[in-house]
Amino acid sequence: MEKKTLSKIIIQLNDICKKIADRHVLKNINLDIYDKDITVITGHNGAGKSTLLKILAGLSKETSGVLKYHNEGLIKSSGFIFQKPIFLNRSVKDNLLHALSCIGKSYAYSEKIISKYLAYYNLTYLADIPAIKLSSGEQQLLSFIRSISLNPEILFLDEPTSNLDINYSSIINEEILKLSNTIKIIIVSQSIDQIKKFTNSPVIMEGGKII
Repeated sequence: MEKKTLSKIIIQLNDICKKIADRHVLKNINLDIYDKDITVITGHNGAGKSTLLKILAGLSKETSGVLKYHNEGLIKSSGFIFQKPIFLNRSVKDNLLHALSCIGKSYAYSEKIISKYLAYYNLTYLADIPAIKLSSGEQQLLSFIRSISLNPEILFLDEPTSNLDINYSSIINEEILKLSNTIKIIIVSQSIDQIKKFTNSPVIMEGGKII
């Protein structure tokens, strides 16, 4: 009989607060993030979801409280997919090459990986198109490819399907599920269907607090 591995805490937040100008965006957040399954953060607009995600990813600094990574290497090997992707004013291929060059990958290796992912998502024909001229759905898929091509151990996603049609949303949702078998996924979402697909126990926020 196969032995089950127990979930381990990989990130701990103790009394995390975040103040921007005179506004308390996060208030006394206490949360344990485990290595298994998909962690979904949800709540209404302005609840503090994206701010919390950026703090978890190390893209923003808490005003007070203690944030602890149980594996520093894990957070250093991470990817972040924004709701509105940002690209260089270059082709699709060059945007992907740049990302891989930033982590020291060779040109030959990068070309091989890029060709594989573009073919897998049926986007090879877009390789030489400027990334900023793609549709929102194509841009989100490109952002997804850019992040997973870096082979992250943990992936942060900020409402990655909020502006997409059903077809692109379905593609990304299925890929998230597949990836969750091998890497940790933390996602912000307001989609009820998406939340039900990924978890039975989302982290629900309201007014900067977890409720």
